[in-house]
Parts: sequence; C-alpha cells; structure tokens
Amino acid sequence: MSANPEKCGIVIILSVKLQDQVSTVEYFPYFGNTYVAVAASLTGGNCLAAFVKMLQDWAVDLGLSINQSKIWEKTIKLGEASMAASEVSQ
Repeated sequence: MSANPEKCGIVIILSVKLQDQVSTVEYFPYFGNTYVAVAASLTGGNCLAAFVKMLQDWAVDLGLSINQSKIWEKTIKLGEASMAASEVSQ
C-alpha cells in the first residue's frame, strides 16, 4: 500500500531529488532567510494498514502466501493481550 496523499491528508508540492531518490522531507522558503522542513505522516489507522500490507509483502517475498485478514486478526489479538497484560501490571 503506497501512501496516498488524498487518504493521508497530505499535500505534496515539491519533490526534492537526492542521489536518484525522492526525499521524504521537503523544504520551503520561510521568513528571515530560513526554510521550513515538511514531512508527510500517516494517521494511526492508515499507518497500521500500511504496516499490515508491508508484513504481507515480506511474507510473499519469502515465498509464503498469507491473507491480510489473518495478519489483522493476529495483530489485534496481540494488541489486546498486550493491553490486558499492562492493565494487570498496574
């Protein structure tokens, strides 16, 4: 899943090329001969969806076939278990 500017609420105005790679940080002129650095971010849900997609892609690269729904199920179960464990320890 690539970061879609419309889904992530990102406006990309300028892409800076550095060593044949597009930079993830953009610099814009600002007041007083300074520049402001701007970086795109994902909201929590979009970030987690990108993480799940990345895990699926890694599994495919390793020759495994796994459905995203299975990754989501396991991720949610691990998150719930982690929250339960932290509540017990408090």
